[in-house]
Amino acid sequence: MKEVAKKSGVTIGTVSHVINGTAPITHKTKKRVRKAIKELNYKPNSMARGLRRSESKMIGLLVPDITNEYYSRIARSFTDLAYSSGYTVMLCSFRYNINREQLELDVLVDKSVDAVVLFGGSNGDKKLLDEIDEFGIPIILGDRSIKNSKYPSVEFDNSTMVKEIIGHLVKKGYTKIGFVTETITETMTNLGDRCNGYKEGLKENNIKENKEYIFIEDKLRLNKMSNGRLLMEELLKSKKRSELPEVFITSSDLVAIGMIGALKEKGYNIPEDFGIIGYDDLLISAYFDPPLTTVQQDPNLIGSAAWDITIKLLNSEITDKPHIYLNQKLIVRDSV
Repeated sequence: MKEVAKKSGVTIGTVSHVINGTAPITHKTKKRVRKAIKELNYKPNSMARGLRRSESKMIGLLVPDITNEYYSRIARSFTDLAYSSGYTVMLCSFRYNINREQLELDVLVDKSVDAVVLFGGSNGDKKLLDEIDEFGIPIILGDRSIKNSKYPSVEFDNSTMVKEIIGHLVKKGYTKIGFVTETITETMTNLGDRCNGYKEGLKENNIKENKEYIFIEDKLRLNKMSNGRLLMEELLKSKKRSELPEVFITSSDLVAIGMIGALKEKGYNIPEDFGIIGYDDLLISAYFDPPLTTVQQDPNLIGSAAWDITIKLLNSEITDKPHIYLNQKLIVRDSV
């Protein structure tokens, strides 16, 4: 401990706090101490926290927004399977905030979790994950991937699904097709893949891409229903009807429902005046007026797939780092 303290330029007490998680320590100091521990090959006792050692039988599960039904159902599926295998789960919600994600990851390391499973993510969080990986803690990505990385992942085949949606809309006579999303950054590969599928689907159906029909609004990440409504209200205020798409493919059922609310308030009918497609197939989507056409991406399926990778890595049953793509299903109802 003295050697670690000397090498990292801190007190022995600070080293103890970093190992045991007994006091708030800045991320910068923690990183410096952990680096010294690794370089010196220091092995604390089995109760020490913050280092890769004996099993804790605890998994860290991070999701962007636990109030979102999609993520809460994933968490339920994952935790049920973990508990049945003798593991407990620490569930964290980081709200798409990189600083909060960093804080939650620090807590999970301090709590000696055996693995970290991260659904979604914040922009530019690869560096954070690489720091966790240095301590030998397996990281599994859900509903996203990092291209050309060593982290195993499980996600839905979003590109193929959106191309199928475009084909369905063209058969129904739509040619002015809009796309609404919160981001298409490299971190959120699921949304980026949907945007790529949108562009490819238009091309395959001989529809010229109109950049004015792609709406990227970061605020749609949270409070999706109210922010979807605000987005539609702004579009109706700032554009003529002839300038708007005939149908909108959205990133979430909640966004779609918010947009429908704004349209109905202005006297428009769905789908006679505008068509709307959601994503996730939340329970409310089948009972909304009109019932929402949406994409079913099974939260139980992706939750169980993430657990399957996790337990196999922990049991050393697999040595490769799988990247799994799951199929989705278009649920056709009355909103298009």
